[in-house]
Amino acid sequence: MGLDLDDEELRCECGVSGIKADHDITPLFRDIHDQLPHRGHDAAGIAVRQEGRIIQKSGKGIASQVFDDELIARMEATEGVGHNRYKITGEGLTPVVAEGRHGRVAVSHNGNLTNVEEMKEHIRSLHVPVPENATDTLLIALWTVNGPGRSIEENMELLRDDYAEGAFSLAVLVEETGDVLGLRDKHGVRPLNYGKIKGGRTLMSETVPLRVISGHRGREIKPGELVRLKVDGLETISHHPDKRRALCAFEYIYFSRSESSLDGKYVESVRREIGRELAREAIARGGLPSVDIIAGVPYTSIPMAKGLAREAGLYELFDDVVSKNQYSVRTFINPDAGPNSGLDELSLHELAERQKMIEKFRREAVERKFNPLVPILQENPRVLLIDDSIVRLNTMPQVIAMLRDAGATEVHVLIGCPPIIDTCHMGVNIPERAGLAAANVSVEQIRRKIGANSLEYLSPQGLLNALGLEFDDVCMGCMTSRYPFEIKDKRDPYVVADTLEPSAADRHYN
Repeated sequence: MGLDLDDEELRCECGVSGIKADHDITPLFRDIHDQLPHRGHDAAGIAVRQEGRIIQKSGKGIASQVFDDELIARMEATEGVGHNRYKITGEGLTPVVAEGRHGRVAVSHNGNLTNVEEMKEHIRSLHVPVPENATDTLLIALWTVNGPGRSIEENMELLRDDYAEGAFSLAVLVEETGDVLGLRDKHGVRPLNYGKIKGGRTLMSETVPLRVISGHRGREIKPGELVRLKVDGLETISHHPDKRRALCAFEYIYFSRSESSLDGKYVESVRREIGRELAREAIARGGLPSVDIIAGVPYTSIPMAKGLAREAGLYELFDDVVSKNQYSVRTFINPDAGPNSGLDELSLHELAERQKMIEKFRREAVERKFNPLVPILQENPRVLLIDDSIVRLNTMPQVIAMLRDAGATEVHVLIGCPPIIDTCHMGVNIPERAGLAAANVSVEQIRRKIGANSLEYLSPQGLLNALGLEFDDVCMGCMTSRYPFEIKDKRDPYVVADTLEPSAADRHYN
């Protein structure tokens, strides 16, 4: 397994899709997943039903590389599911195909189960072998075809209601019937959308691909809803939501594309509102710093910078100060390569040298990704920079140093979310607390480490205001250590809470 040197970026680990139509749908998977690389561009895969049998193909790379013309011609079908993801290891290539007493299925999964060990025991109690290193997607697939229900649909309902915990938005292809099923966990942590195409219907993580495949938006799959695609419609099999909703706040802040819609709100509009809230909070503190230019770090922070500039009456100061190479290849170091590869066997000197190498590659990765706009900075040397988040302090110090080298004399930073102080257990690559800057040092210490003249974060209430939601509508666990439900696989102490402020109803776990 490689070490991701681009680990300052938060990543939602998967994008899923499902299609049922009266014509060949295989080319559509390439078009759909080409529009979802932000949800995973390390690997992609599809599973389709041909002559009554599930055929699966997956590989490393973006969708257009994996779904080449030869594959598309070979896998002609009228129903199937697709998947793209980050960080693949071993059996992590998906969709996952599993066989059991209810037949065969292919499962595409976006999210993360929070009771993996418990699910393993549930499945083993059914006398089904489970590998120790089984992914949560494999566990879901094994349960679906081996569970105690009378059908695959009943097993999915049991999974939702009684057994699986955490985040899961699923697209499932059933071999025997050719059904394409969709299921969203009862808290609605990850999105899942229904769309209409000519001669068929679709499921997908986001609405953006619909335009590319000449489709039309239907609606969001509701939290706790189990559905079946039909060629001419959508059937709700059952709907069992939890009263506590928990849509991931970072879907709005960072993950979803600006053109996407979540819970009836366009992501672009929400990001601009985040910027407006940043301006309101800054004004309440005494005002924004005196600057020559207001800019966002590409790309998700640019709408935030626009919103802030408009709210502050300073839109004439909005401009770009840095460009981003969207085609930059993310760099990995493979710690398993070469002699002395086992970390436990390395000497202190070798560990120190390895760390220097990692830091060198990280610096080079940032330099390849970002380029300062020198003439603009030389004419406007006092910068107010907006970014969506700070995770580990790997990127922001280098961006600010780059701006200063290009002519900036002041760099003030506003962050469009509260400090990230805890890990995510629902499908985002946020590390444990020891690896998070804000969990270990103060805001002032972070300011000094990144080299900014000033640093402020959006407050938790400010984020809720921008989202137009209440605390019990979203998950903000990584920003508050207050999670929407129990997380059985979590090691650090945490609180399960329905309100932002402490209350007698809070449940504490250690």
